[in-house]
Amino acid sequence: PHYNLNLQSISVNGQTLQIDASVFATSNNRGTIVDSGTTLAYLAEEAYDPFVNAITATIPQSVRTVVSRGNQCFLITNSVTDIFPQVSLNFAGGASLDLRPQDYLIQQNSISSALSGNTNKERQLFLVVQQCGVLAFRKSKVKG
Repeated sequence: PHYNLNLQSISVNGQTLQIDASVFATSNNRGTIVDSGTTLAYLAEEAYDPFVNAITATIPQSVRTVVSRGNQCFLITNSVTDIFPQVSLNFAGGASLDLRPQDYLIQQNSISSALSGNTNKERQLFLVVQQCGVLAFRKSKVKG
């Protein structure tokens, strides 16, 4: 099963990204879902590009960036927590999910980390947060 969420914005280092809110709106072929059975994360291009640009703008220029298998990767020798910013997913009703670098980056080898997702050309927005812990739902707030 999966659950639809009302994601309203994404913030990097406390700065809300300039992404049109319609990118996150739920419809037949778009929206934000949580699916505990998948390990992939997808962002619509309209959200992915500003997200990657914001992450890249916060890291030191000494960090090399490469694209590998469609994923934005970073060649690093330090811990990701020393280099990368906090990301917040901001939902309707004022709820936010704060992500540490290890929650949105995947360690590929000893010197390479990649964002745990990429664009979906069908413009759907699927966002799955890696190793983020437990999501809790209040039954009274679930519709369906």
